[in-house]
Amino acid sequence: MTTITRERCIRALTEISAYPTASFFEWRVASYITGELNRLGIPFEQDRYGNIIARYEGEGAPDAPSLALMAHMDHPAFEIIREEGKPPRALMLGGARKECFDGRRVPVRVFPEFPPVDGPDEGIPGVVTGYEEIDYADGLIFDLELSRESELSDLSDGCRFFGIWDLPPIEIRDDIAYMRAIDDVVGCATILLTLEALVERKSPCRCLGVFTRAEEIGLVGASLLAEARILPADAIVVSLETSKTLPGAEIGGGPVIRVGDKSRTFDGDAESVLHAARDAMQKENPDTKVQRQLMSGGNCEAIVFVLSGYRTTAMAIPLGNYHNVSPEPTIAPEYIHLGDLAAQVELLARAARLTATDTNEPLRQRYRTVLETYRDRMRESFLRWPQR
Repeated sequence: MTTITRERCIRALTEISAYPTASFFEWRVASYITGELNRLGIPFEQDRYGNIIARYEGEGAPDAPSLALMAHMDHPAFEIIREEGKPPRALMLGGARKECFDGRRVPVRVFPEFPPVDGPDEGIPGVVTGYEEIDYADGLIFDLELSRESELSDLSDGCRFFGIWDLPPIEIRDDIAYMRAIDDVVGCATILLTLEALVERKSPCRCLGVFTRAEEIGLVGASLLAEARILPADAIVVSLETSKTLPGAEIGGGPVIRVGDKSRTFDGDAESVLHAARDAMQKENPDTKVQRQLMSGGNCEAIVFVLSGYRTTAMAIPLGNYHNVSPEPTIAPEYIHLGDLAAQVELLARAARLTATDTNEPLRQRYRTVLETYRDRMRESFLRWPQR
């Protein structure tokens, strides 16, 4: 059996962290993902909006629902705004706390929509020098100073630019991975690692890898997929996120089976597949860490599939410095525990093989046993009650 090692996790994170990303500007991450799918020999398609749907089917797979693992390819970042005769500014795409920019010059790096044909894809360094609040939730427009402003093309020729926080792509310290963007490229890496494990194990099951766009501005890619009904109607959808750590969802405590999000709870039958995989892992190794919690910090992509009638559940890896905001607050790398990632990949690889199983049967049997144990006592004790 393939082992989900620390080294495998670091390799996957190092590779995907090299690519800057933002809502509408996911091309680099998407190209990496499709390259990995080709390497693994897993067929895929892209819908008319650029969402990626990969389809693993192992030899001898039973006629059972697919486990559809879903993550988004973008991360909070910003788009460059150009106005004739004015310095460039930037529109935030996703959440950011304005307090991070009060009295600070925050380093950024600006990239063209697509990497240059020749030369390094290193971006243009600069700083945020101020901001303006605009009329939508967490809406900000930044004032920028760029070191090579002349490299910005006139937007009239169709060339667009986006920017990210200028932080190290990845640093590993002990068992913690610090990255400039974790939410949710680590979810994408999780799917790739899971598919890789299924290929190497020759697992007889069906598993979809679903990579979506523009989550940070309102679950847009996932909503378009749900609307189009591209995923099989009987699929068990698992939304994968890296979510702000909460009591009961602690960094290093294992991946989190996510009961619900800010809006509502998810599907119990879908969740039972994750429970069965967790139970099998803990039977083999009682020290295996898996948490279960309602992650109420925000909404995730699971919600649009719940509302579209899919059996849907979710998992999360607890995340520090959510959306790059440190406790101070300042802009800082996000971080996760490598053990949480490795355990999540193993759990999902096992769960993919359980969709043909009635994973609720052990719970049913437990309560059938209770019922048969106490049925006669319940009847006898009731007959002893005084008449009123």
